[in-house]
Amino acid sequence: MDNAALFKSMTDGQITMILASATDGALRSGDWKVLPDDRNLFTAEKLCLVVRQDLLKAEPRLAGALAELSGKFTNARMRQLNAEVDVDHRPVAEVAKGFLAGVK
Repeated sequence: MDNAALFKSMTDGQITMILASATDGALRSGDWKVLPDDRNLFTAEKLCLVVRQDLLKAEPRLAGALAELSGKFTNARMRQLNAEVDVDHRPVAEVAKGFLAGVK
């Protein structure tokens, strides 16, 4: 099931527990109890930017633009951005534009 279906199944009482990502947009609501992985059963996921070398050569300003994004993404921020797309059904381009407008 996709994330939306999983959270709907929880809401409907069909299931009682799921494995979710810390950045799942549905977690924005605060309606869920997130249990810690105190036994480290699941690997931590880290965000990184991956760009082809040929694209960096073709677009010389791209490396600087991407460097400006370094350190700007937290779990909470990604959760909010994902919620705007997945829960609020806003277009990805609109959400990204809003985020980039606020990056300093």
